[in-house]
Amino acid sequence: MSNHIDKEYKSIKAKLILFFKGFSMGAADIIPGVSGGTIALISGIYEHLIFALSSINAKEVIQFLKSLIRKSQNKHNIPFVFLITLVAGISTGILSMSRIIPFFMEEYPFYTYSLFFGLILFSIFIPYKKMEHGIIEYILIIVFAIIIFFITSINPYKNFYIQIEISDQIKTIKIDDSGKFQFIIPANQAENLTIYLQKNQKNLLTITTFEPDKHFSIEQDSISLFLRTKSHQEFLEVKGNLSQKGFFYILEKGIGKYIWIFFVASIAICAMILPGISGAYILVLFGEYQNILKALYEKQIDILFVFILGIVTGILSFVRLLKYLLQKYHSYTMAALTGFLVGSLNKIFPGRYIDHKPETNEILIAIFIAFVGGILLFLLEKLSQKIGDPEPPI
Repeated sequence: MSNHIDKEYKSIKAKLILFFKGFSMGAADIIPGVSGGTIALISGIYEHLIFALSSINAKEVIQFLKSLIRKSQNKHNIPFVFLITLVAGISTGILSMSRIIPFFMEEYPFYTYSLFFGLILFSIFIPYKKMEHGIIEYILIIVFAIIIFFITSINPYKNFYIQIEISDQIKTIKIDDSGKFQFIIPANQAENLTIYLQKNQKNLLTITTFEPDKHFSIEQDSISLFLRTKSHQEFLEVKGNLSQKGFFYILEKGIGKYIWIFFVASIAICAMILPGISGAYILVLFGEYQNILKALYEKQIDILFVFILGIVTGILSFVRLLKYLLQKYHSYTMAALTGFLVGSLNKIFPGRYIDHKPETNEILIAIFIAFVGGILLFLLEKLSQKIGDPEPPI
């Protein structure tokens, strides 16, 4: 089956198309509420991806290494051509769009999410067409749509906010549902800056010491705050990540810390494979997003190793389950994925990303942009049919 996948992507044209699909997946992973799994499903490579990942196991890896050592013909079943091309596209998408997409999300969030709302809305028919239309399928759509709607409605930082005080002037800074916030102040006033972390008008933390171009973290009970500062010519940019651990943060003692991180990483990567759920958002819900970010900046090798181990274990285990479901219960699985897409519309609904009541012209522009997303999807599907994309391995 896996060798069949590589054969279907043998031509230069097929590899190039796969690369750009991977590029789109990487770009999507930057956007909160849009996962790479969503784009894989929309672009028609979801089933190929699941089957390719499920082919990776110790036996196949050992077989591959033996063939390299003996310089013999590869007899493994891992579709390296497919995986390497796709990973190259994903990496390129993340690296090249990591500045462009956040710019549009910060400057034009209402219109940016309108585009992706339209894209996801019109993409629902893709898995819908692949399922049978029985009563069980429709029940699965409704059930999974409700589950994802509920998950994406959770805002763990709803009652938190940041207040900054500069020379007796106080300003409130919004913390989004991923725990992020940022602000810019004049560089010559950095010494007079005080930051207050508050919840329900109760002060939790006070920060008065800053060093430009530094990052530091503060922890208090189940609350963690990670700050990064970057100095420019005339102003200082401050970015922060708030993390509130749930009940299970008490496990983070000794070896329990590593077990917890391993578990969270396993769950987060499973969410990333599924359409409609962001792996980063799962880290936020478990209160570990800030800790992983801190580990990256401070190069905490032990934390990163356990986190990566959890990711590898989670994805290799979960894709085997998905492969089994696609083989044995294809129609039910497609119904569930349809429900995932329907429920995910809640997270990317443009109205969540505007801080005022939109005027009529803004609404009309947003609707137009959403239809542009739908037209883009329609053109991509027609292009896919014209070039003859490989069929899913079912």
